[in-house]
Amino acid sequence: MLVGLISDTHGLVRPEALAALKYSEIIIHAGDIGSPEVLDELRTIAPTFAVRGNNDIQAWAASVPERQIVEAGERQIWVLHQVGQLYREPVADGCAAVVFGHTHEPLVKDRNGVLYINPGSAGPRRFKLPVTVGRLWVTRDGLRSEIVELHA
Repeated sequence: MLVGLISDTHGLVRPEALAALKYSEIIIHAGDIGSPEVLDELRTIAPTFAVRGNNDIQAWAASVPERQIVEAGERQIWVLHQVGQLYREPVADGCAAVVFGHTHEPLVKDRNGVLYINPGSAGPRRFKLPVTVGRLWVTRDGLRSEIVELHA
């Protein structure tokens, strides 16, 4: 199963991001969405799960959860915007991965057998950080991920 990962769009849906996520079976947005239209566009590709970021304070965002566990095949993925707000070890919840955003810095790191992934920012460029999304392959044998730099 291919899971598309995106974060920190801040209301901007780049055509390059949509192209990179095109074959995803589900999409996870790790917060700072910016507008409900972002989720509408992502849903044209695949079912989309999102969490609210610290900048998602408008009325439309009230129905977006702050954190959630997403089923991807036979694996569970913890999703939240700020990894520092993870209040317990994801292994205790049976999660194989944690997807988060907020820092705009892409990251893939294994910690105690759990894959931590920040797909970076697909929205307006911040500082000199790259514009990126992520891909996560979920198989019976485990997880494999990559960060995709968008040439935007």
